[in-house]
Amino acid sequence: MNANRSSTVLFALLLSLCAHPGRAQDSAVPSPIFLGTSLPQPPQQSSAWAAPADLPEPLISATRTLFEQGLADPRGGEYREISVAVGNPWSGDAGVIKTHGWVLPSADGAQKFSVCWNGLTYPTVSVGKKADLRKDILAVISTEEAAQTRQREQSPKTPYVHWTRNASSDAQTITTATFTPIKACLLLRLGEADLARRYWNAWDAGVGGNVVYGLPEKADPYLMLASDWSWSLFDRALTAHMRGDDELSTISARLLTAAAPQIESEAARRGYVLTDTSSYFPPVKSAYLLFLEPLPRLLADGERRLREGKRAPSLDDIKKIPNKKSRIAALIENLDQITARQWGQPGGVSLSGDLIGRALVAEGDDAVQPLIDTLAGDKRLTRSVGFGRDFHRSRYTLSVAAAAYEVITDILQTTEFGPLPAGDTAASRATAVQAYWDKYHALSLPQRWRRTLADDSAAPSQWLQATKNIITPCDVITRGGWVETSQRRHNLPPPASGEALRSETAPSISNLMARRVHDMIQTQEPNSSQQFYDVQNADQMALYFSAWDAKAATPSLKDQFAATRASSDRWRESISIYQNSQTLAQITMARVRGGDTDALADYGAWIKSATLKDLSPFDNSPILEPLWRCPHDPAMIDAAAYLFQDPKSLWVPLLQKREGFGGDVFENLLESPLLGVAPFRDVVLGMLADKSDAGKVGAGGPRPMNTLYVRSPDWPGKATQITIRRCDMTAWRLSHVSGMPDFQYEWPESKRDAA
Repeated sequence: MNANRSSTVLFALLLSLCAHPGRAQDSAVPSPIFLGTSLPQPPQQSSAWAAPADLPEPLISATRTLFEQGLADPRGGEYREISVAVGNPWSGDAGVIKTHGWVLPSADGAQKFSVCWNGLTYPTVSVGKKADLRKDILAVISTEEAAQTRQREQSPKTPYVHWTRNASSDAQTITTATFTPIKACLLLRLGEADLARRYWNAWDAGVGGNVVYGLPEKADPYLMLASDWSWSLFDRALTAHMRGDDELSTISARLLTAAAPQIESEAARRGYVLTDTSSYFPPVKSAYLLFLEPLPRLLADGERRLREGKRAPSLDDIKKIPNKKSRIAALIENLDQITARQWGQPGGVSLSGDLIGRALVAEGDDAVQPLIDTLAGDKRLTRSVGFGRDFHRSRYTLSVAAAAYEVITDILQTTEFGPLPAGDTAASRATAVQAYWDKYHALSLPQRWRRTLADDSAAPSQWLQATKNIITPCDVITRGGWVETSQRRHNLPPPASGEALRSETAPSISNLMARRVHDMIQTQEPNSSQQFYDVQNADQMALYFSAWDAKAATPSLKDQFAATRASSDRWRESISIYQNSQTLAQITMARVRGGDTDALADYGAWIKSATLKDLSPFDNSPILEPLWRCPHDPAMIDAAAYLFQDPKSLWVPLLQKREGFGGDVFENLLESPLLGVAPFRDVVLGMLADKSDAGKVGAGGPRPMNTLYVRSPDWPGKATQITIRRCDMTAWRLSHVSGMPDFQYEWPESKRDAA
């Protein structure tokens, strides 16, 4: 596996665990599939209710309306220890967890159901002893009140605001310990007026100035409460769908489909402001509950699955089908069983990376036409769900058509099929893919790439994709957007995937690549920003060309260096151009590899004229790569001497200041290969001799001048502050370079000097 992917996945996993702490404690007991066909209505759902008079009328009104709309009524249930199946957006299944809820009356031996603290009725896995409702509520109120008191004591000027997970899973909302406003509604319905009063007062104290949908929560909590309840139903429908519990998913979706229009109408009646959706892409219908946009598709798919009632065959059984056409048809039929999961946040879902998707990819070209037909007309969903962040109320279902498209792109090794005839829809994609397939299906992959590169009517993005495929080492495989590389002997790449094309003539691949670099420049739209991006595409084509034939590419690279420098000058004030600067360094090194003797002189002239806008706010090592790749070249020595030693250079004040933006631009260079460049190294040696004061640092105190917080156990005292010198700052940064001595601010000055 590609090392970049491994590190990305590890980081994403750590990030997702931090953002979703409950994942690490998921139950080891998987959720059982609900075998019933309906959830019972609580026995007193429609019974009369006398609300207490001394609580805010908007809360009473919101509570009454929500129970009329379907919020599960706990009256008539027995408050007991229970265990229920719950989900999460990562796997669909958070397992069976224990909590307290109201067990509804049922016949002996029948399935038990319970109303939980999120206002939903759940099939109950087990029922235990009686629980103490008052004790549970007083405990959660006390925890919340203590948090508010602690906030007032520690930060009296900062208003306390509840920390709530906007998209809490039911594993969180059904627990007794989570402080959620919907609990007040359940307490009111139960007649627990004193508990409801204290609970709501604690909630109200933590609302601060929060505004939801144009109305302060203090003024009218209806939409906040309705949104929380709707989200719980929607989340349960999605996660049950993910884990294959179609009955529970569809029941939840039906309940929500009935309630949602009532909530929308009531919110409008109460004067809430609709969310502005004009900037959404793709556009969505304006609504109060925007997160329900996937609900109709989810419900339709659940109804389909229940109607068909089929049990999916195992993948092993499908693979044993001897007839290839029948085997492919069976795999496509079971695309709706794909269970690929999101790999991080932000992240994505690789549908073709699922076992079913991989099996189809392995079938090769024979699967393409059936997959195009699936892309054109299949309305089913997979069991995969994606999201931007698990704590945002936004989920998207992934269709069988999307899975078919991913598998097609993996087989054909391209995502570029030409312009879409009618927007980015499944049907439009199918039309574009069909045209591509009709044109190229009789050719081998390398010949398809060559034919695309030779096609004057192809889009520049198609030329780029074909060229990239040609130069990519043959052991690199793309699956679902992921790049996988086999273990290489001596870390040497194997031949390019298009190596067999080197013998092609009239025209050769090199001639075609040179033509396309030129053509991309000609597609520029004068005086429009598209010109800027056309130049960037031509840059990429020239670099691909260099990877294929370094010597033949040098004229194109020389032209692109000039075009990119001119583009930066033209658009410096309106477009972020530091990516261009990195490209200029890459083009320079490609020219050097091709034997262009003017490359370093051209680069030296440009880098000496660069401005702050040419530089990266993150790391400038790539932009300065020619300096440290060619440290003994006279042009690079001259450029480095100017950059880091000439008073007219923009770098000199950055070296002297080394804080704020200038510090960010400079400091990363201390850990870069520029230490091998004599003029830069001389500057660093001078910095190590600079013993002037740079500021003070204390244990846990503010972070001065790009240093870290000091939390060493050897710190001389909690109230002690140590004066650090400019040489200390430099040495501390250098200590991060492999092979450099250790260095810590809290050391005695003599020890710091020795290091």
